[in-house]
Amino acid sequence: MGFLLIAPGCTKKCPGRTVVSCPSVQNTMTTGGRIKIPRPNIFLDLEKVATGSYLSGSVRGIKWSPTGSHLTFLKTGDRGLTELWAYNVSSRNISPLVKSASLVQRVHETESEKASRERKRIAERGIVSYFWAPDGKSILFPLSGDLYLYTLATGKARRLTNDKDPEIDPTFSPDGSHMAWVKKGNLQILNIRSGKVTPLTKGATKTRFFGLSEFVAQEEMDRYRGYWWAPDGKRIAYLDVDESKVRVRKRLDVDAEAFRVSSQRYPSVATPNALVKVAVVTLASKKSVYMMLPGYEYIPRVKWVNSAEVSVQTQNRQQTILKLNVCDPRKGACRVIHTERDSKWVELHKDLYFIDGGRRLLWSTENYPLNFGGSSIGSGKLARTLVLATRTQKGRLLAPHPIPMMSGYTFHRLLAVDEKQQIIYFSAFGDMGRSNHLFSYTYGTLPTPQSRAWSGVQYPNSNTSGLRIITGALRFNRFTISPDKKTFLETTSDIQTDTQLIIKNMGGSQLAVLPQIRPMDPIVSRLPRPSFVSIPLSDKNGTALNGLLFSPRPYASSSVKYPAIIFVYGGPHGHMVRRQSSKYNLWSQYLAERGFYVLHVDGRGGLYRDRQFAKAPHKDFGSFEVIDSEMAARYMSKLPRVDESRIGIWGWSYGGYAVLAALSGTRNVFRAGFAVAPPTDWTLYDTHYTERYLGTGGKSSAPYKKSLIDSARLRKLSAPLMVVHGMSDDNVLLINSLRIIKKMQDIKHPFEMMLYPGKAHSLWGNSTRVHLISQLTAFFINHLSPPSFTP
Repeated sequence: MGFLLIAPGCTKKCPGRTVVSCPSVQNTMTTGGRIKIPRPNIFLDLEKVATGSYLSGSVRGIKWSPTGSHLTFLKTGDRGLTELWAYNVSSRNISPLVKSASLVQRVHETESEKASRERKRIAERGIVSYFWAPDGKSILFPLSGDLYLYTLATGKARRLTNDKDPEIDPTFSPDGSHMAWVKKGNLQILNIRSGKVTPLTKGATKTRFFGLSEFVAQEEMDRYRGYWWAPDGKRIAYLDVDESKVRVRKRLDVDAEAFRVSSQRYPSVATPNALVKVAVVTLASKKSVYMMLPGYEYIPRVKWVNSAEVSVQTQNRQQTILKLNVCDPRKGACRVIHTERDSKWVELHKDLYFIDGGRRLLWSTENYPLNFGGSSIGSGKLARTLVLATRTQKGRLLAPHPIPMMSGYTFHRLLAVDEKQQIIYFSAFGDMGRSNHLFSYTYGTLPTPQSRAWSGVQYPNSNTSGLRIITGALRFNRFTISPDKKTFLETTSDIQTDTQLIIKNMGGSQLAVLPQIRPMDPIVSRLPRPSFVSIPLSDKNGTALNGLLFSPRPYASSSVKYPAIIFVYGGPHGHMVRRQSSKYNLWSQYLAERGFYVLHVDGRGGLYRDRQFAKAPHKDFGSFEVIDSEMAARYMSKLPRVDESRIGIWGWSYGGYAVLAALSGTRNVFRAGFAVAPPTDWTLYDTHYTERYLGTGGKSSAPYKKSLIDSARLRKLSAPLMVVHGMSDDNVLLINSLRIIKKMQDIKHPFEMMLYPGKAHSLWGNSTRVHLISQLTAFFINHLSPPSFTP
């Protein structure tokens, strides 16, 4: 579906183009006719670029079996459905275990399953999740609303359930004797031996449910589960979620053949959130006890300390306070053992691990040094530090020991703990966040805990004797450590190399390379290699932004200059410039082949640098990213073969917002902008994300007023703009773009638009992606006039 938008006073329609602008507008933005240059020897195919088929076959959901005998993962197979595959470590054979197409003729998804895929940004359908039985002999997976159990010994999958109501979030009990799931809003368990299903909760309604995560937890907290088994399998902690006070938001989902009005309880800025409580049910008695937590707004994490204690992390609405509570599941009594405070916001993490049955714990903090267990704001400069703390018999935390870090690295994530060998395994960013590495630290070398609060300690800990880097190559990696902590899987790639799955021992030596599902097309390695660049900011701290520069082939004489395109995401957590292959790299190679310089740039807000860099977005949306984008344009304008009068910018989601903000900046450095699914009014977005950065004041407060893309900002636009949006987007609602369209029409400013019927925020689908990239390319060719190729 396309819309033909003609600038006021223009009556001529350009043939052969789905979306056009008035030629008179185009001519003001270019430097004249297009120069002819020779066609390159390598020319990327649009469809292969858009669908990612040039890249090696991707896999996800990688897991070790509990015994370490197999590595399992999901990949796309027949009819575009995901399949479950396995690598046998001893035989080194790789093969499919279950093909979705062999079990069902047609995959039917419930609304909850569709929503879950969108929350997790999963494009494929079929088997999208699975769970190993604790004994490693079988695998449980949902498909088309029912559950199946695959047995390794027989090589067959059998159907466990067969009714219209789906079993959501199924799991095994720790001993494998039971399964749990949520059905029709209530938590249930299945006795595998007897086949008896027992409800553990009752009273679910349309606005109240048990054992499921609420919307903002899935979308913003990286918490997709709503219940947790105790280690001994005798109790389950679960969430009681009441959405009755959450406002109902209606949105129009438009497909090519029909439309429907969808109603969703959506907590937008300055409106009520869901009321979430934590309860623990004892399986033997079926009785639930509610945890008596002190005042809070959010529950981002729940984790069992041991079978007798459960930890619950709580946040205030402003997200400036994060409390670590430990609760008695029998009585519901809770105590706060640690409080993190930050005047801007406290970043959530998953770096909590209880050692020695809960006597000690690992925790990552942005506020180090600090008096651990206290409530004072820390003064740490690093983005995050991993610390080890000890609990007293009364539950008080003693002063922590920081886990040391090598110079030039930033802690990323706790991966595993080998308690027998007293070794911690974690990943850390190096190379200014462009690569990451696996580290180990032997915590048995730490001194005996002190009996008093630890104050005045300076980072870093000088005791680095137990610290070791296991992987050192400048690549971007993901690590999956085996259950016995003797081997790990390294999923690794560089910007133009195949993604490889390599099994290594904990010393870093290679043991095996998994066969590739589909090798990368050799054409990719022959493409001009992009270069990593450093983009200086004009601040007193000498801050520099990471960039990845794709260059056109210089076929024409040195006097010929080329247009440039800045690709941004920006905002909090933005992190695109990494040493790994990606579809976006191919998209930019495709544009470079057509005569553009393309620069990927990571603005401030990423967590891979220091604290000041990470916290830059605080109450400053619509300002700091404009500066970062303009600095990127200034960098490009200084390259000898870039025409500074022909620099464009494009981005998706927050990147789309950054495009609109940059085009309405005061310097007018951009000559065209392409914005995909842009949030334009942050009061329309959800509470947990938006209020974290802009506060709880709502539309009347200064941060929201400053961030708004309103008519005053749009009047500053002098460059052509194209707005793209999915017409069933339940993340950044279509109304964001519709408001921009109406304002642009009101001020009589020409623009271009493309809407995708039935598509959500991610615009999944091969034909959709092909069309999107063709529109992106045509738009910038039209407005920036790169050289054209001779026949």
